[in-house]
Amino acid sequence: MAASKKQELNIVSSGGATARPAKEKRAKAPARRTTRSTRKTAEAPAPTHEEISVRAYFLAQKRAQAGLPGSPEDDWLKAEQELREERQSGVNR
Repeated sequence: MAASKKQELNIVSSGGATARPAKEKRAKAPARRTTRSTRKTAEAPAPTHEEISVRAYFLAQKRAQAGLPGSPEDDWLKAEQELREERQSGVNR
């Protein structure tokens, strides 16, 4: 039974050294094929903080000149929304 146990464990002995288990060889995973379902669609990058702040500044200026009520937070959110919509449609201003 001792011999069969060594075969099961796949023990490697080198000279008079202590026996240690042999490293198991792992089979390589098959290469992934790119299909239409696995390809990621190209998404437009999100607007940067600077782009949003510049757009919000000009929206606030336009709003103030027109005498309309609003807040800096509203201007920021509107600027962010406009930039995202422009990037999704591919329009550059």
